[in-house]
Amino acid sequence: MTIEKKYGIGVIFVTTLLVSILLLPVASATTENNQLDIINNINFDKKQLSDFNEELDSFETVTTNPAAFLNDVSDGQVTLELLGQKFDLLNLQEMHIVSDDAKIIAEDGSISNAPKSYSYKGTVADKTNSSVVLTAGDNVLIGEIKVDNKSYIIDQTNKTYNNKVVHVVYSSEAIKKRNILTYCTDIVTGDQKALSTGSLNQTQIEALLLSTPTVDVMACYDSEFQSKFSNPTNEISNMMSTVASAFSVGNCNLNIKAYRKYTISNGDSQTVLNRFTSAAAAGRDSTNSDLAFLFTGKELTDSNIGIANGYTGSSNQAYGLAQMVSAGASTSYHATSNERRAVTTHELGHMFGATHGEAYDWYVVAVHYYTSMLSPFKGSTMQSEFSNLNNHGNSTRNNILHIVANKGTISGFQ
Repeated sequence: MTIEKKYGIGVIFVTTLLVSILLLPVASATTENNQLDIINNINFDKKQLSDFNEELDSFETVTTNPAAFLNDVSDGQVTLELLGQKFDLLNLQEMHIVSDDAKIIAEDGSISNAPKSYSYKGTVADKTNSSVVLTAGDNVLIGEIKVDNKSYIIDQTNKTYNNKVVHVVYSSEAIKKRNILTYCTDIVTGDQKALSTGSLNQTQIEALLLSTPTVDVMACYDSEFQSKFSNPTNEISNMMSTVASAFSVGNCNLNIKAYRKYTISNGDSQTVLNRFTSAAAAGRDSTNSDLAFLFTGKELTDSNIGIANGYTGSSNQAYGLAQMVSAGASTSYHATSNERRAVTTHELGHMFGATHGEAYDWYVVAVHYYTSMLSPFKGSTMQSEFSNLNNHGNSTRNNILHIVANKGTISGFQ
C-alpha cells in the first residue's frame, strides 16, 4: 500500500441525593466527577496530545468506564453521548474476534494471558445507514459510530488523568484537510496467483459461500506501537473487529490466536517485511496461526505504509504489515483510527488475493469514497470494505470474491 506523499448543577438536598443517584442513567456522558458514566468529559491539557493536534481541527478529551459499558450492553442496547450528540445504540452483538485462551508472547519468549477484550457491533436507532464497532478492555473503550457518511470516533491515548486513560473523541469532519502534493507507487510481493475468480460459476460461488472457515492470525507489534497506546492489544482487537466485518461479507471469520511482540529493525517496506517473516515464522507455527501480521509503530523509510505477500496458495506467503503512525503532514496517511483500519484491511486483503485493480470508488454528493484495496492511499475517505457485486462494486470490481475463493485454503495453512 502506498500513499500520496511528498516525502508519509446545583445544590442537591441530602433528602434527595440518594434518589438522584439511583435515577442517574449510567450511559450518559456528563462531567468528570461521575464515576458511573460510561464517558466523562475532562479538562486535560491538549498540548500533551501532539499527534491529535497535528491531525485534527478539534476534539474532546474524556475518560471511559469500560465496566459500566459492559454492564449496560448485556441487553444489547447502550446510550452514549459524543460531541453533544446522543446515540441510542441497538442490536449490539459481541464479536468473537480473540481466542478465549489467547496469549501474549514477549520478546524473551515468556508467555502470559492476554488481557480480555470485548468487541461489539450494532446500529444506531432510527438510522438506516449506520454501523457501530466498539471494543472494551482494561481501562479503555474505543471504536467508531458511523451515521450516513459521518463517523464519531473514540480513540485512546498513552496519557492518564486521575489514574484513568485519556481518550479523544472527534468526528470525521474534524480531520484536517491537506493538499496532497505527489504520490508514489506501491508493491505487492510475490507472484500473486489468486484463484481466477472469473472462472467461477454461480453454483461454485454459492457452494463456497456455504462454508465459513476461521482464519487464525498471530497479531504482532513492536515497542513503538506499544508505547503509542495505553492498551495495545485492545487497539489491535478493535482494528481487527472492523477488518473482520469486511471479511464477514465473504463468510470468512478472522480470529486473533495470539499476540506477539517483536523488535524489528526499521528500513524500507520490503526489508522490514523480510525481517518480520524471518522472525515470525517459528512463532506462527508454534501458535498454530494461519497468518502473521505486524502492526508497526515505526515510519517505514520508503513511501509505502504497508506491504504484504500476495496470495499464491502457499503458507510461505502468510506475512504482512501495516504502518500505524502518520507518514507526515503532506501525505494522505495520517494514521487516524479509520485510516489504520483501512490500511490493515488493504494488506490483509492482498494476503487473500484481493487486488488494486478491482477496487471501487463512488461519490456521495461531492465526497469521493474508496474501497480499501485502492492504491495509492486516498486518506480519510478510504473505507474498510471490499468491492462487492451487491454493494460498491460491479462484475469487474468484486474483490470480496477473492476472499470467498481463497478463505478455505488459508484457513488450512495451520
